[in-house]
This record gives sequence, structure tokens and C-alpha cells, in this order.
Amino acid sequence: PHVPVVGHIHGTELLMLEAIAQGAPTGWTHAEAWAERIRHWASACQRLVVLSKTQIERLTNLMPINPERCVVISNGFDPSTFDRHEVDRIALWRQLLVEHPLGWHPDGEPGSVAY
Repeated sequence: PHVPVVGHIHGTELLMLEAIAQGAPTGWTHAEAWAERIRHWASACQRLVVLSKTQIERLTNLMPINPERCVVISNGFDPSTFDRHEVDRIALWRQLLVEHPLGWHPDGEPGSVAY
């Protein structure tokens, strides 16, 4: 009790809710029960993580969720932080292994092994 809950709405859940809202396909016997369960769970969350701003709009069209409760975390990482860039590999290896080594002998301190 009184612990904030953060949830994550997946794209597959949005697709399922959209399909149910348009009229569940034949054979989806428990479709409305699942939709209600997801709506109930989402409404209890203090924050909802989604992958994109477009998912916020889709979510709020499907259930009464305040968009301010949604937080966008794009694909779980910041592409600009992890994007490839040119590296002088020889200089990098010299820095890591010779100038500022962090390797160590079994009973030694970090930096006790250098090249």
C-alpha cells in the first residue's frame, strides 16, 4: 500500500486493445475481460512507460489515462549516446593498457598489471 507503481505498456498490448475496441475477432472469448484487466492495471499506475509519443496518443484513445502520467523511454536507450563514432584504436589501447592500466595480479591492486 502507498507504494507508487510504474508500469510499461507494450506495443503488443496496444495492438490487442485496439483490436478489441474495433470488435474482438471470433474466438477471443475473454477479450473484454483482458481489456478491462489492462485498463484497471494501467489506471492504478502512477507512471506508465511507453516507447514513443505516438503510443501516448494511442493509449489515451483507449482508456482514460492522463498523458502527463506517461513517460517516453525510446527503445530503452538513447541512440545519440550509443551511436558509433571514429576512434583512434591504437591511441585508445595505449591509454587503457599502458598510460592508465586497470589490470591487476590475483593479489594486487588495480593498475598493478601494465604493458
